[in-house]
Amino acid sequence: MTVDTPQTIDQVTHAWSGAASERRGTAFSSKKLGQWLMASDIAVAILAGGASAHDLLSYIGHTELLSMYFVAIAGGTAILVLVFKMMGLYDFSHVSQTTPPLRRLILATAISMFALTAISFGLRLDFMDFPYARTWLGVWFSLTGVGIIVARVAVRTAIVSMSRSGRLRRNVAIIGGGQQAARIYEALAGQSEPWNHVVGVFDDRAERRNPDAMPHPRSGSIRNLIECVRMNMVDDIVVALPWSANSRLIELVTLLDDLPVDIHLGSDLAYFAFPSSNVGSLSGVAVLDVVQNPLTGWRAILKSIEDKVVSSVALVVLSPLLLAVAMAVRFTSPGPILFRQSRYGFNNQIFHVLKFRSMYHNRPPETGTPQATKNDPRITPVGRFIRRTSLDELPQLFNVLEGTMSLVGPRPHAVDHNELYGGVIESYFARHRMKPGITGWAQVNGLRGETDTPEKMQARVKFDLEYIAKWSLWLDLKIILKTAMIVLFQKSAY
Repeated sequence: MTVDTPQTIDQVTHAWSGAASERRGTAFSSKKLGQWLMASDIAVAILAGGASAHDLLSYIGHTELLSMYFVAIAGGTAILVLVFKMMGLYDFSHVSQTTPPLRRLILATAISMFALTAISFGLRLDFMDFPYARTWLGVWFSLTGVGIIVARVAVRTAIVSMSRSGRLRRNVAIIGGGQQAARIYEALAGQSEPWNHVVGVFDDRAERRNPDAMPHPRSGSIRNLIECVRMNMVDDIVVALPWSANSRLIELVTLLDDLPVDIHLGSDLAYFAFPSSNVGSLSGVAVLDVVQNPLTGWRAILKSIEDKVVSSVALVVLSPLLLAVAMAVRFTSPGPILFRQSRYGFNNQIFHVLKFRSMYHNRPPETGTPQATKNDPRITPVGRFIRRTSLDELPQLFNVLEGTMSLVGPRPHAVDHNELYGGVIESYFARHRMKPGITGWAQVNGLRGETDTPEKMQARVKFDLEYIAKWSLWLDLKIILKTAMIVLFQKSAY
């Protein structure tokens, strides 16, 4: 690639003429967008309050009752906006999501309604005593919630449409010429957020710049960038230098901090090594959250409740089936009904998984823990059926009830298999950051049965880690339903 190194502002602006001409009329600020959203929510709440008061006109002659409606609408709207603000629903990160944060919006609206009710009773206001107050309050906040969600969808659609047509965008300039700058350029040019438009890459050290590292030609020096900012051609500057060059970083930010633009410190290469990382705060100090506990707080409580309730109900409902399988195992081949095997569970703790015995008892000694194969002579006729239909897994409901397993999670592997694959598959032991499950995301995606190659196990691990990163109650429900639908037709287990 030929590196373009214009030395004058005329050369730089000429190189940008296409970008500049298609853009600048409506550059936006995320803070200003939040203010517009707040105004939109206020309008929606007021209109919904009036629309839901179907009997409002009948109180035109009753000043006291009419004023109560107006006071309630004004107070409720103020509380709504305050709650939304506290929950971060005016942050651009929420507005720009592909789908609006429905649960957070609904929760914030419900909190606002309960807060208004509590304040009314606490201050002994007469608001809740006038006719239809409770009915009107529920209808009002329901209409408000729906209206706000519709508004969010409309705003997101408008932002994307205007951004792609060039009528709404933020011009971003990148400082740097190394790998950090290249990765940031690729991320911004990926169009996941089309309102961000890279208009130039600036670097004073052209002679030390690797032309193959940066896919964008150099647009000029730092002096050129400052002149372009003065000409109102840049909204954001990203300083994309290695964090180890701290003196250079401080020097550049000090040089640029009097400019009327947003200046960002670009991430170091370590950030790109952890795709799911986020910037967080620890005692007020900015930190990079590269690995987070997947289940903490209410999420952990919710999954625990799910496991206890569903496993208890399942054991009661399936007790006749459990008894039938136990009798079939007991009377068709000698040996115990249940099979216990050591497995690694949560936090690499060993536990004993329970299954209905599906193989002949008192077999000759085996080396390691060989996996079952197709037409495996060790498997009994009944065992072949219960393995194919996964009935052999049902005793693991007791594991779930005692807390060593979960209904859904990464499937537990034998101890020697763990030690074998843990040494050859990257992040293999990260599966143990969550309790193992009776079924899992990998299993409902076709990865059930024998894992006779590292590639098959690696595919399982990939789905397991994806499940841990994306866990939700709805994902668990989806996996349970898919398991119920496919288990009888799955042919990959022996």
